[in-house]
Amino acid sequence: MLQGHIKHKRLHSATLDGYCVAMTEKEDWAEAQAKVVAAEVARLRKAKRPKWSIKRLADETERLGYPIGQSVLSNFEYGRRGARLEVVELLVLAAALDVPPAQLLWPNYPDGIVEYLPNWPATAELAALIFTGQVRADFSTGADLPIGGQLREADALIEERRRLNETIRTFSHGVNTESLIQEVKRISERRAEINRRLAELGYEVTGDSNGEG
Repeated sequence: MLQGHIKHKRLHSATLDGYCVAMTEKEDWAEAQAKVVAAEVARLRKAKRPKWSIKRLADETERLGYPIGQSVLSNFEYGRRGARLEVVELLVLAAALDVPPAQLLWPNYPDGIVEYLPNWPATAELAALIFTGQVRADFSTGADLPIGGQLREADALIEERRRLNETIRTFSHGVNTESLIQEVKRISERRAEINRRLAELGYEVTGDSNGEG
């Protein structure tokens, strides 16, 4: 795991897969971020084989249930919308292009330097981890943004529960020996403990205290 800190300072430019997005004093952080997303959307669209037109991308967003018109997409890619980028548009465009939303925000993953918030630089990998809640960052005044970090307790518990569920599924194809029955019981009890702890932490848990879910 990476250790250390990135000192927060103003980033003036970021080079992303062959194009450069300038961040001048006259251009605010929100507009710069929107330009990064627009450039990555255009790159991914053109990388499709056969290459997608803007109309093809618009049709795909309509198929997904939230149509984004050709004129909107064209204005977005050519920088005529300024800093306008809605969350729903980010989600739909990422789904249409078959990439994670974080890739549109930080396409220079994993080691490129991005501006997660104004004047808060981080690696693209760290930005994605913060965005998905896997790393907790300290944005208090004067703090440095840590590189790396530990999984939050809830994320670690959810990952453990996922592995336990996979183990249970593999056991379902085996012979019901006494030792297997005892192991399934142990796993079920541990899943129940995890579910109870997740509920205590305020997370919504499906299943019951017997460990289902």
